[in-house]
Amino acid sequence: MRTKPNYGWLDRFRIIAALAVIAIHTSPLATFHEGADFFLTRVLARIAVPFFFMVTGHFVVAGFLPSGKAAPSTKSMVRFRKFLAKTSMLYLFCIILYLPVGIYAGHYEDISVGVLLRMLFFDGTFYHLWYFPACIMGVALVYLLSRFLSLGAMTAVSAVLYAIGLLGDSYYGLVEKVPALEAFYGFLFQISSYTRNGLFLAPLFLVLGAWMAGAAQGQGGRALSEKRLFLCSLFALSFALMTGEAFLLRHFQFQRHDSMYLLLVPVMLFLYRFLLCIPVKSDRAFRTASTWIYVLHPAFIVVVRGIAKPLRLTGLLVDNSLVHYLAVSFLSVAAAFAMVWLQSMLKARRQSAGETGPVARGAARGQNRKQPEASDGAWTEESAEDDWDSDWDNMGDMAEGEFDMAREDEFNYDYSQEAEEAYGEAYMEESGLSDGIPLTDGPEEDAAAHMEADGYTTEEDFPEEQSESHAGYREAADPLHRAAPASRAWIEVDTRALAHNVDTLRARLPQGCRLMPAVKAQGYGHGAVLISRELNALGVDAFCVAGIGEAIELREADIRGEILILGYTPPEDFPLLAQYQLIQTVIDYPYACLLSQAEADIHVHIGIDTGMHRLGIRCEEIDDIRAVYDLPHIVIDGLFTHLCASDSPLPEHRAFTEAQVRAFYQVVDYLKEAGCPCPSLHLLASYGLLTLLQGRSGLREEQSRRFAERRIASAELKLAADYVRPGIALYGVMSTEADTGPWKGILKPVLSLKAKVVSVRPLYAGEGAGYGIAFTAEEDMRIAAVSIGYADGLPRELSHGKGSVLIGGHRAPIIGRICMDQTIVDVSGIPRIQPGDTAVIIGTDRGEEITAGQIAEQCGTITNEILSRLGARLDRVTV
Repeated sequence: MRTKPNYGWLDRFRIIAALAVIAIHTSPLATFHEGADFFLTRVLARIAVPFFFMVTGHFVVAGFLPSGKAAPSTKSMVRFRKFLAKTSMLYLFCIILYLPVGIYAGHYEDISVGVLLRMLFFDGTFYHLWYFPACIMGVALVYLLSRFLSLGAMTAVSAVLYAIGLLGDSYYGLVEKVPALEAFYGFLFQISSYTRNGLFLAPLFLVLGAWMAGAAQGQGGRALSEKRLFLCSLFALSFALMTGEAFLLRHFQFQRHDSMYLLLVPVMLFLYRFLLCIPVKSDRAFRTASTWIYVLHPAFIVVVRGIAKPLRLTGLLVDNSLVHYLAVSFLSVAAAFAMVWLQSMLKARRQSAGETGPVARGAARGQNRKQPEASDGAWTEESAEDDWDSDWDNMGDMAEGEFDMAREDEFNYDYSQEAEEAYGEAYMEESGLSDGIPLTDGPEEDAAAHMEADGYTTEEDFPEEQSESHAGYREAADPLHRAAPASRAWIEVDTRALAHNVDTLRARLPQGCRLMPAVKAQGYGHGAVLISRELNALGVDAFCVAGIGEAIELREADIRGEILILGYTPPEDFPLLAQYQLIQTVIDYPYACLLSQAEADIHVHIGIDTGMHRLGIRCEEIDDIRAVYDLPHIVIDGLFTHLCASDSPLPEHRAFTEAQVRAFYQVVDYLKEAGCPCPSLHLLASYGLLTLLQGRSGLREEQSRRFAERRIASAELKLAADYVRPGIALYGVMSTEADTGPWKGILKPVLSLKAKVVSVRPLYAGEGAGYGIAFTAEEDMRIAAVSIGYADGLPRELSHGKGSVLIGGHRAPIIGRICMDQTIVDVSGIPRIQPGDTAVIIGTDRGEEITAGQIAEQCGTITNEILSRLGARLDRVTV
């Protein structure tokens, strides 16, 4: 049995938000105090529409965002189309409903085609209807952005659009001071009367709502509830600051309109998260009623004013703004809940008659669950249109935006599995709202019942194996993974630390020398594509990898720049080198001859073996090196060597490194004298870069003394050359803990490894735990299972108490043997631990730290091995 998230306070706050919209349109305190009414209607009530947008983002936008896929899936496209269809039909209904009122009021007199289009697509055909085209346009724009950008990038674009809208709204006074800007906004206002529309206002709050979906589903049982007071305090503080902002703008008469404030964004974030952390049962009646209140309240404004005159109550019902507001609100709320009751009665009657209803249809459709191959193929545009018709055959479906769970699974079962991975197992119970119309997007209270009728509620239908079926690296393109890692164990990649390390390493390079980072072995376990994308964004345009498979993976992920393959590529794959514009290393002269037999030109760097004796043409075989220049189909882009002892301060190793450098440049000088170009040269990797180069920024005095004797003058030996190939240092660590020490704080670790606590239980004195009963409790204790094992790259050498994890800032020793998928730890001394808590395997937790170097020391190896062996099924997420 699953536990559904409770969104009850979101449902109830819809009513509050709908009443706030009525306040905006009736100005309840205008009769009494202008400033008070400004606060109520132009500050406090301005949270209503952004709240509606965030709910739509939470339950609609998050439902069709891609899960790590580069191209839109049929399922997400269907969700998007269905949302547009339902919302457009509700908008059409409202247009027809208020058309007589608009005609009577003269809103459409002498209307031009341009004005009509502006009303339909931006302003709304009646004053409160602008929300519907704004929501349609905003969701369409966010959907388009989601095809190309990660959720973080979408947030940035939406924030820029919001800033543009802000200048046309509350900060218009600034625009008026700049003629060019004033002309630009003048053009915008010919298209839309306001910037509070689907282009500038809606996208940001829709995207923030999508972020909230990750926060809501990723939390543990107590994670947000413990922050309730904290979130409430942040909301109160940010709202107080927004109030000051509003009155300040009003004082200086900056406002052209007053729907958008700079501080409205944090206000909505803190308010929404606060509402999420209050566990109250969801209630569809509030959702449906809020829609009806929003749709009907202008009609009741007309009704109240209409009946006041014949009843001679104009002074009370109209002139008294507060009574006017209360009367309109009472009639709107009463009518809304009457419609809810009527809809429920009609639906019950239809279901009892066996006409429609998801439960009645479920039995027939349950067969499709057992034959998934027939379901997707059976879906067509025509059948979808029939579904729309059945959905909209009554106002009940229209107002509630009810989503037929059985029908969704009929052609969208595969997506449901991905959705469970992205949002948690409760997602399917909430899918009833994911296709809902604006204002009514929310959890289906009876969705679980519908699924049970269709045979989808047992754990067997959602086995654990399916939740782990997506092996490989999930990149940051998966939007909700940034907010809440969905899997049992994951890697967090700190992009700020990566950028810091890039800046630090660049500062040590002479002018003209560039970075060529090593992103082999999945970027030392961090995720090759993820890291390379971040490096591209930082201006890095050269990479080196171990093999052609790694290189092609980068190219297919649209990684820009040179990609050098350091290792062997088989002859049958030579055509791929040209196809993907890759650079191959010449590993010896016979291999160069094989490369020359390719049909297309192949770009190469010649490896020069100066003493490591691994790959490359030996430096003494100068004639063979020279002969490579004469081979057909070989385009020589560079030469390089590898300094195999640059990590050692021993005198004999220093001398060996100097000899390697001299040997390399003897080859280069010979080739230049022979008229052979040597366009790009590189010798240094991480240790050579850090210990042999002084750098433009220099080191701290302490590090300078430590490494002074290990440096070789770069001017004399041309150490930096054209490229350096940082590997382990790029990721903020060195190969050993001792080597990392001097650079701590100068380089920042990029990777953290975490997993979930999945079970906590007692272990009594004398009882054993784990395979082979390798651990026996000497006294009563508490143990926990952590969802990570040696198949994820956790070394078995850490078994039997040798290693530990961090939980809540406390060290929990590993007991017994590490298993393939699970690890048992001793949590006897850790208070308040429960399933769902996070265990830190590598990283920091409340001041405590476990480093990759420490683990390497415990296992008798180097940091490089620990990181590069981290498993493919670990999620990679950015923080």
